[in-house]
Amino acid sequence: MNFSLLLPLLLGLIPMLCLGIEYVANAKVSRQVGPLKAVFLFQLLGLPLLILLLPLETHKIDINILYPLALGVVFTFVLLLSFYAIKIGNVSITGPICQTSGFMTFVFGILLLHETLGVLKLASGLLVLGGVILLAVNFKDLKKVNLEMFYKGVPHALVFAVGAGLFMVASAAITREVGWITTSLAIKIAIALTTFVLLITRKNRVSEIFRGIPWKIAILTATLDVISFSTYNFAATKFEVSYLAVFASAASLVVIAIASVFLKEKISSVQKIGVLLTVLGLIGIQFRA
Repeated sequence: MNFSLLLPLLLGLIPMLCLGIEYVANAKVSRQVGPLKAVFLFQLLGLPLLILLLPLETHKIDINILYPLALGVVFTFVLLLSFYAIKIGNVSITGPICQTSGFMTFVFGILLLHETLGVLKLASGLLVLGGVILLAVNFKDLKKVNLEMFYKGVPHALVFAVGAGLFMVASAAITREVGWITTSLAIKIAIALTTFVLLITRKNRVSEIFRGIPWKIAILTATLDVISFSTYNFAATKFEVSYLAVFASAASLVVIAIASVFLKEKISSVQKIGVLLTVLGLIGIQFRA
């Protein structure tokens, strides 16, 4: 069997599975210690693993490292929205909506990079929009158009999807110039430092930051985050990002399966259809007409 044919498949499946497990674990920790502390811990715990990978970096570290550092600072505030969404909302709903960042990358590609819009991509985009509406809107209590028409955490997840879509485009471009390990490490350092400063400004003592932490889950999540993000960045230097995004899009299915078992979360039949439409649309977006 030709291993070179299996490599892109493997590199696509690893982030998908890790992201699915990670979302559920993130929700558990975020609900216990808060989104800000959770983000700080996951980035901090993931740093040693990335530092161990530095000898494998093929790019020299130079002034260009400022780009991923700056990107990490900005993305911190976007990432906090995701953690807040899964803290207050149903992970089986907010998780798939957060995953629509792939759809936003597709939209920005058309608007900013003037990429072509074929029939298949248009139809897939409409599927995603339809799926998100079925997932996000509480039709039972729908009386007027305002934020109350959405389920808890959905507005935050939607804003995160937009910001993460831009982040994915920028991260892929920077990775090719700076290197996948350096990019991953610099972004993690920037997020860890930014969240630490935010914790201190909220008058949290350093000793209090590490109090009451579910360490087993936190270490598991940090490890999965490093594996998924680093695998994606490495794969982005070898294969088309659109191919990898197909697998990342299916992470929503992993989220729902795990959340139903460990968090005892349930979603309605309408929302299940929404998840299916969203995943199919995200996958369809990746294929060329």
